[in-house]
Amino acid sequence: MDFEKARFNMVESQIRTNKVTDTDVIEAFREIPREKFVMRDQQTLAYVDEDLEIQDGRLAHPRFLMEPMILARLLQEADIDEADVVLDVGCGTGYNSAVLSRLAGAVVALE
Repeated sequence: MDFEKARFNMVESQIRTNKVTDTDVIEAFREIPREKFVMRDQQTLAYVDEDLEIQDGRLAHPRFLMEPMILARLLQEADIDEADVVLDVGCGTGYNSAVLSRLAGAVVALE
């Protein structure tokens, strides 16, 4: 699978078409390889506009990696800049923290 092309398509068809106009947020999503933050058997699903289960709900409460468009909209509304320090609680796979690291001056991620 061409993950670079899938990431480009995610940004162009899911993020930019859903009222995300902040260029820093858009660039962060273009730069971070989402497939590196999911289990190997989910990598081909990394760029679909769906939540991805990251913890089996049969063992505990299910946990999910948020769909890209929703995360992008939330980050745009947060209006994070390089002077900000962000606390990411329940960081899961670390993908959201990686995206945040492109926007904020510092990110503290806690699982």
